[in-house]
Amino acid sequence: MIAFLRKFFNFRMFLPKQLEVRRHLRSLVDILELVANSTKDENAVERYKSIKTLEAKADEIIHEISNKLAYDHTRVTEEKADIKHLAECIDDVIDNLTEAMFLLTVIRPPDDSCYHFLSLLDEAIQHIRMSIYLITAKDWRAREQDIIKSCEEVNRIENLGDNHYRSLFVSIKQQKYKNIQELKESFLYLRVIDFLERALDACEDVADMVDTIRLKGGV
Repeated sequence: MIAFLRKFFNFRMFLPKQLEVRRHLRSLVDILELVANSTKDENAVERYKSIKTLEAKADEIIHEISNKLAYDHTRVTEEKADIKHLAECIDDVIDNLTEAMFLLTVIRPPDDSCYHFLSLLDEAIQHIRMSIYLITAKDWRAREQDIIKSCEEVNRIENLGDNHYRSLFVSIKQQKYKNIQELKESFLYLRVIDFLERALDACEDVADMVDTIRLKGGV
């Protein structure tokens, strides 16, 4: 009996780490949503400052997730690697958005192409947030079809972004420039679009990792 109780209480000691990892994943995706909302600020400088602050907070949370996983002995190494990669993919979305917003503090977009990308990203991030909240829930199996649907929607949106990026790339390449300044601004604008497209790619990576974790039994 003593041996059983010892095992029981040792097991109970590990449970909070599982709960904390789930809570940290939700906090991370909440920050991602705040980043998406911050991109709508018309003041480019303030927008970048806000997102930079959120990026730093996201880095702190990822560090906490790594620490909790290191001492979570209820998971096998592969599970820990999957969860860590999921968090890093979310961070990739934030990092690429941060870089795009920095460039938008020094250039003025010649058209609405980047705002179309931001609209796609906003939609993808909403689906990501839902999928993370569902997969980290205790009764996530009851909402499994909703998780699958959210992941599929992110993949669909990413495909739309790919098509939009290719079209824009061809348009910029074919455009004739009056002077070197216009060429430089066009190059920088293409960099903005490139970072936004990478952010969408990272959204797809998040969705793929959520689906992988779902297939392996959840967080």
